[in-house]
Amino acid sequence: MCLDAQWMGWAGAWQAKLPVETTAVGIAYMLVGDEGASNTDPYAEGPTDDNDWVVAGPHLMIIVPDVTDLDGMSDDYESGGPWVMWKGTAYAHIMVPVQ
Repeated sequence: MCLDAQWMGWAGAWQAKLPVETTAVGIAYMLVGDEGASNTDPYAEGPTDDNDWVVAGPHLMIIVPDVTDLDGMSDDYESGGPWVMWKGTAYAHIMVPVQ
């Protein structure tokens, strides 16, 4: 995983369960994908019947200063295109699949 300065601040806030303050667009990437996470709960530790667990392949991640700007985007990770992970939370971000 590679994170720019905005993402480093975001990650620190998320890990400490603190409010996040993003002041500019941030870019990160995981070119080998991830081991899985809930698409709806930033703090889920494993799959459950209701936390929409997803294992993402290689992807870019984008954060924006105002997460409400993402309200009109889909959170459907099965669409084949970008989606919003953790929509409706302070930690919402865009996931962009890459090949």
